Amino acid sequence: MSSNCHDYNRRQVLVRHLKELLGKDMDLYGKCGDKRCPETICFDTISNYKFFFTFENSNCKDYISEKFWSALQRRQVPVVMGGASSQDYVKIAPPHSFIHVDDFRSTEALVKYLREIGRNETAYNKYLEWSLEADIYSELPARRKWLCDLCSALHDRSRPAQVYTDIRGWVEDDVCPLWSGQRGGVVSASDSRSGGRGFDSRPCHVAIALGKQFSFPQSTHL
Repeated sequence: MSSNCHDYNRRQVLVRHLKELLGKDMDLYGKCGDKRCPETICFDTISNYKFFFTFENSNCKDYISEKFWSALQRRQVPVVMGGASSQDYVKIAPPHSFIHVDDFRSTEALVKYLREIGRNETAYNKYLEWSLEADIYSELPARRKWLCDLCSALHDRSRPAQVYTDIRGWVEDDVCPLWSGQRGGVVSASDSRSGGRGFDSRPCHVAIALGKQFSFPQSTHL
């Protein structure tokens, strides 16, 4: 599901390559795709897919958006890409609950793995076993949550004080560097012509229609 189709960082190159490889097994929702998702039924519609691609809206260090957690709430397997590494996700996500594109040497390898998992009931259910013992809850609506987090951080005396004299440099060179393509992960042959800028880092959430032909564990609410 994508509502922003700008392509200055080549994100759409990856999306198009995935579509070429997956064909009718991949559905694109939003302004950048051929399918629409009315707000009143969108949650139920998207929930019909086994996998949900979450390409974060920036390649910032430690940045993981609510779209990742929403996929887990829908009992889907999120396929993630962004500034946060696979190890960053491991630190905060339920165990064995996601697939990170950086863990694959090519787009073809990623697609092959998704097809294998989608057709193997036992292997797919492994990604949902966490839901037998836990659940994902949203404490506050997303529009308000960040304000509360900011207020809490400002009043947290245990955090060491930090002063940044060059905010622009701190963001661009440290926290949110442009992906130069040297991190490895999923790329296609045409990506080398992107001028070293990497993929577009803005939101692109793609539902892959491999169907929920297999059963999966029901969650136990704690």
